[in-house]
Amino acid sequence: MVITLTWLECGYRNSSDRMVIARCVGPEQFFLERVVFPFELLSFSCPPASELKIWTHGLGGPELIETLAVADLEIEAGADEPPPPERAAAESPKSGGAGSQRPRGLSFSKGNGDLVEAWVSAV
Repeated sequence: MVITLTWLECGYRNSSDRMVIARCVGPEQFFLERVVFPFELLSFSCPPASELKIWTHGLGGPELIETLAVADLEIEAGADEPPPPERAAAESPKSGGAGSQRPRGLSFSKGNGDLVEAWVSAV
């Protein structure tokens, strides 16, 4: 019996000044563990029902900092796709469109105010 899971594309940014360990645990024995350095962005794929736990090492040993649902970390669908041609023309600096000052890129929603990161590149 083969079970096909729909996976989510997720992103987590370590906004602390300390190295952390990200452990993602999900259904069907899914497990992912990565070291995330300060201000590093971790991109990963996982099943929708997964949970991301962020750990650090304190004086007393490992400490759980936070637990996040991966739905809160999901990368917005279509954020990395170019805009349709009519929208691209309106946002072009040559056209002077309303969006000419707005950068494009990937947006990562972290669900927590201090974990919101926008990864943008100039047009």
